Amino acid sequence: MLLLIAFSPCSKVRSGSAQSNTVPSGCQNLPDRRSVMEIVMKKMVPLAVVLAMTGSAFAADMPLKAVKAPPPAAFDPWDIAFGSAGMNDYIFRGVTQSNHNPSVAAYFEPRYNVSKDLQLYIGTSTESISFANRAAAEVDVYGGIRPTFGAFAFDFGVWGYLFRAEAAPIIPSPVAFPAAMFAPSAQTRSSSPTETS
Repeated sequence: MLLLIAFSPCSKVRSGSAQSNTVPSGCQNLPDRRSVMEIVMKKMVPLAVVLAMTGSAFAADMPLKAVKAPPPAAFDPWDIAFGSAGMNDYIFRGVTQSNHNPSVAAYFEPRYNVSKDLQLYIGTSTESISFANRAAAEVDVYGGIRPTFGAFAFDFGVWGYLFRAEAAPIIPSPVAFPAAMFAPSAQTRSSSPTETS
């Protein structure tokens, strides 16, 4: 940044409240302050432009130290995938699994990369459900192999579904047993069509 301060001892002199046009001695043949500033600016602007351009040109030609690339990471064949989700209705193949209620899910999947084109995996997934048989959780166990051939990736695996039901009550309710298990009452015996009175 260039700061230019100009001071001229040949400025007009004020006397009292009115300006006088008297010029100090030795300043009669000098140009006024405005024309001096114009001359200075006409010479300084091109100089500032040249300095700005050459400074950046020199900076572009400066040699840079080569940055060493970090060494490649050692191949680790193990990989882990995990996650969770929340949903307002767990629907599988068009059927609600959570009785139109919210559900949560979580999964964990360790993987072993045999090579860059072959991966083995096994995993488990758990979802909250609401079935009529009082099953409260679905536990999925799965495993398989994921080969890659060029631009084509495949996934061959097996999937098993386990449903965790709530424990059955210790004392069963009478509604759960068929009516034939109870002793018939006197009214039922007397109204039977096979009996005669």
